Amino acid sequence: MTSTDLAWTDDDDASLHLAVAATEGRANPLNVAAWFFHALLLEPLDRHELAILVTPESRESWGDFSEAAQGLQSIRAPGLHARALYDPNAEDVAYVGIVQDVAVSRVVEDAPLALVITLVRRSELGGWLVHAMGGAIGPVEVLPRSDWEALED
Repeated sequence: MTSTDLAWTDDDDASLHLAVAATEGRANPLNVAAWFFHALLLEPLDRHELAILVTPESRESWGDFSEAAQGLQSIRAPGLHARALYDPNAEDVAYVGIVQDVAVSRVVEDAPLALVITLVRRSELGGWLVHAMGGAIGPVEVLPRSDWEALED
């Protein structure tokens, strides 16, 4: 928002949420999902910002992130589910739902999911990273994982 423009916009909202998420880091999957979500809503897309939030193995599949941004922007009034759900068979894989028709805060408790962000904890890369957005991806398909060897014992 500029000093001559007194209207708060969706871009201003996304910028604020993005700044807060970036300050809090990658220790929490919900925080990383929010960081990714808000980065996809900004125009123009900051492809470098988005690239540091995804797993190296999935990076090529994201392309320039425009398809992911268009998918998110096609959802009417998108918002994030208020909690990350951990895979019952792998605590290093988490899911955060994206919902539609969120009127005010962009974070909700209960609503039907439009998309799911799949995240994986990669300690050697600084914490949680986004692996996919769409349907939930199970832990067997999310490789490598930091704790994979420990889970096989």
